[in-house]
Amino acid sequence: MNLFYKLCVFAFLASPITAQAEVKSLSAEVNGKTIRYKVVLPYGYDETKKYPTIIAIPGGRQDMNRVTRDLNDYWKDEAEKRGYIVISPAAIGSRLYYKAGASYIPEFMEQMKAQYPIDADNMHIAGTANGGQSAFHIAGMLAGEFRSVIALPGFFPKLSVNLTNDNYAAMRKSCYTIFTGQRDRPYTDEAETQTDKLRPLLINISHIVEPKEEQSMTSLQGENSYRLFDRIEEWKTCPFMESK
Repeated sequence: MNLFYKLCVFAFLASPITAQAEVKSLSAEVNGKTIRYKVVLPYGYDETKKYPTIIAIPGGRQDMNRVTRDLNDYWKDEAEKRGYIVISPAAIGSRLYYKAGASYIPEFMEQMKAQYPIDADNMHIAGTANGGQSAFHIAGMLAGEFRSVIALPGFFPKLSVNLTNDNYAAMRKSCYTIFTGQRDRPYTDEAETQTDKLRPLLINISHIVEPKEEQSMTSLQGENSYRLFDRIEEWKTCPFMESK
């Protein structure tokens, strides 16, 4: 064995091997329409185990390009480290998920639960901008389905129209966090208004303002995305709020 070959072998053996999750691009047929989505499966994925799961709703036009971008910015790397399934659906054309597209989510969710070993008691929904509004809208539709709801940024669209007293009662089973950039006044102002409205209804909701940030908050991206997962971990034990 020559010296060059020995050095190559040594370098390979000495280099760290990073365990990576598997990312798949798939589709589901829902009510006669095709929903394209990506799923992050943890390293060592075992179908006999139950996994904490995040439904990550993309921002912007909610297309597959945005699915990929948001997974890379916020969810993929930390999901690999902590052993989460992340499912991120693209919108069907212009049917955004805080509008008409939300009607496809209940059936999509049932298919995902049948296909993946999702821990139903440790399921979360999150999204960025339009995706944040979508996450809150879906959480209002499927009140009590998710342990926690995170918008970065976002809030309930048309709050008084979409939610009934029954919704509010079921919502007490979930915890909500809104992140907004300090310089993003429209989102920050509306988030503060809604937080003030929901807290007296015994809703576990927090509004966190990121200093000096715009709508796209770098303080939550890349190596800082651990903060989102820390928040999710904190809300694993979100207490059920009961009215007196």
